[in-house]
Amino acid sequence: MEEIREIRCSVTGRPAPVITWKMKKPLQIKPKSHMIPHSNKTVTVISTFTQVLSKTVSENSVICVIQHPSLNTSQELTLPEIVSKKAPNEHQRIVIAVVCILISLFLLGLFIFFIYWRRRQALIEKEQDLPCWVVPLCSGRTLHRKNGYIQKKAPVKSLAERKFLDT
Repeated sequence: MEEIREIRCSVTGRPAPVITWKMKKPLQIKPKSHMIPHSNKTVTVISTFTQVLSKTVSENSVICVIQHPSLNTSQELTLPEIVSKKAPNEHQRIVIAVVCILISLFLLGLFIFFIYWRRRQALIEKEQDLPCWVVPLCSGRTLHRKNGYIQKKAPVKSLAERKFLDT
């Protein structure tokens, strides 16, 4: 798809000035001019043309040439060169969309993993070795975690070894 721009050059004078265009490549579309007369007998001439932009920036330079008897010469107004920013093409849009989706899925997976990990840590902390006051009923009991991660024997100490009351 070609990019186009509309360019206007206007000048007011008496008698009516003449506007022409100077470009590096020939005009593809003929410029349109219209005149607006004023009460003080001056005339504003507006020249408009549509330019098909080239990929080479230097070929897009345009000069508005104003010719009027009072100038004795022609006045040239060089329009600034416009470097157009092209919209990303379809391939670039697809690549950008895929990258955004992949990043979103990665972050979602990371979030789900973090939640799973925190819940697992909370269960492990909750099921830490529960105190077992060793009495003959509890001696040698095996402590099992819910998911079978740790199996170990509870320490067995007799009541005689513990000093509950210092008397």
